[in-house]
Amino acid sequence: MINFFKKIFRLNKNLLSSENNGCKEYTSAIFYALDGEIAVKTGDYLKAVENMTKAIELEDNNDMFYYTRALAYKALKDYKSALDDINRALKINGNINQTILLKEELTALINN
Repeated sequence: MINFFKKIFRLNKNLLSSENNGCKEYTSAIFYALDGEIAVKTGDYLKAVENMTKAIELEDNNDMFYYTRALAYKALKDYKSALDDINRALKINGNINQTILLKEELTALINN
């Protein structure tokens, strides 16, 4: 699955990017989010936080962006930031079981 995301990402990242002072920047949140997902799957949690933050800056109403960043924060043992993101995700869409379960897990980690 990771190879699939990497392939799609490589093929399409130039389609929705712009040049800004010699640095490429994506103009669509989904490309940051895909890069963030790949980073989570490969254990590069700092990169995941960075890319999911950029995705959220472009599209702040996507609960899965907050959920993915929460996973990265959790892996980094930043449970407070992870819980903040989960609460934002639940505010956007409170009907996702995996998000509710992660909130319970984070709450337990913070309280222990």
